[in-house]
Amino acid sequence: MHPFLSDNRKLFRYMLAWLTASLPAAAALHWSGRAGWPQGLLFALPLCLVLGFSVLSAYYVCRALPYAQRRLARVVGLFGAASLVSAGAWLLLALAWNGIWPLLDAGQPLVRLDDDAQGVLFIAAACLYLLSLLAHDVLIAFDNARDATERAAAMRALAREAELQMLRSQVDPHFLFNSLNSICALIDLAPADARAMTIDLAEFFRRTLALSARTEITLAEEVALCEHYLAIEKRRFGAKLAVELQIEAEARPCLLPPMCLQPLIENALKHGIRHLDAGGMVSVRAAVRDGWLHLTVANPIDELAVSAGPGGVGLKNLRERLGVFYDTRARIRWWREAASFHIELTLPGLESREP
Repeated sequence: MHPFLSDNRKLFRYMLAWLTASLPAAAALHWSGRAGWPQGLLFALPLCLVLGFSVLSAYYVCRALPYAQRRLARVVGLFGAASLVSAGAWLLLALAWNGIWPLLDAGQPLVRLDDDAQGVLFIAAACLYLLSLLAHDVLIAFDNARDATERAAAMRALAREAELQMLRSQVDPHFLFNSLNSICALIDLAPADARAMTIDLAEFFRRTLALSARTEITLAEEVALCEHYLAIEKRRFGAKLAVELQIEAEARPCLLPPMCLQPLIENALKHGIRHLDAGGMVSVRAAVRDGWLHLTVANPIDELAVSAGPGGVGLKNLRERLGVFYDTRARIRWWREAASFHIELTLPGLESREP
């Protein structure tokens, strides 16, 4: 809706301005000898109000042509056609309003409108509509800039919150304690495995801290982080956990916010593998289709489970971050197929410009 139409105060001031503008219009008609003062006011007042509402439609014309789709010829054609059509319709209404008075036994039209007067009215209405188009274009540009600024501020605030949430969720006492307990158990039985697990744990936290300071990373970096996470979990779960990574080469340079894939894998372990005595395979796939990056994580689940769905603060935080980064262009969906659960993340497939 137009900003003026949704604000009664703005609308009142706007219409008052047009009513005020009808006074010099009536004066011009009177001084040119085309009408008396009463007739000039009676002619100008309603037509100025109609013109005031008419030029507001320029807002929707500007909104119908997004900046990303604009070409000079297209803008000139659309703005010119809209101005001419609006001016023509308003002139016809003016002629009808002026011509209805003889039918009401008023004796004669309110104003003497010869060809010159009609031409002046048409040009004035077209110029006013064109000015309204330009003014609304500037208004929309300012609104878009303000929205972008607010979105950037919200993104920064949410990024800071996500960083804290990331640290809280990844430095999870359960995850950390379980990893340390596993390392302690391996020190005597398999010192080499204990050392390898310690290195993976340190590398995982090092990468987590490094990536948390950035707003975007490549999928290749995200996969490297997940590989360290999975290496730790594979030592904890043992033979219960198998992992399949199918990352297409075209998908690796795609950009995405940090910690997008890891929560999906964590969800698969917590709500799938952990509850199965025999364990199973977590399958991770990444592909680019028609300019969109598709990340899919699948894991086995208990066939007798009543329902299965993503849970936890990590995925909730991920959904909020994606909403800020991509607005409505990102999507998370999940579905169940027999004894397996799938969750898919779809993002714009933007690639890194770094060499």
